[in-house]
Amino acid sequence: LKDKLGEQSGVPDGVGSVMEIIINGRDLASIVTATQAAIAASVDTPGLVTISAGNYGGRLGKSFIYLHPEKQPAPA
Repeated sequence: LKDKLGEQSGVPDGVGSVMEIIINGRDLASIVTATQAAIAASVDTPGLVTISAGNYGGRLGKSFIYLHPEKQPAPA
């Protein structure tokens, strides 16, 4: 698909696949913990180019999970 779309694909050179991982949980704190654990477990994966997240313009809800734990506000 990347070859067909060229620059429009937005997939960086050297990237062979893009994964979307959805995490569901009982509360925001659980999802934050799971997200940070998943990032920590995968960050040294050989060939990993980047870890990113989509916001979809806020259409997925009012809560945000930050990829950098120091940016995550304390749960209310």
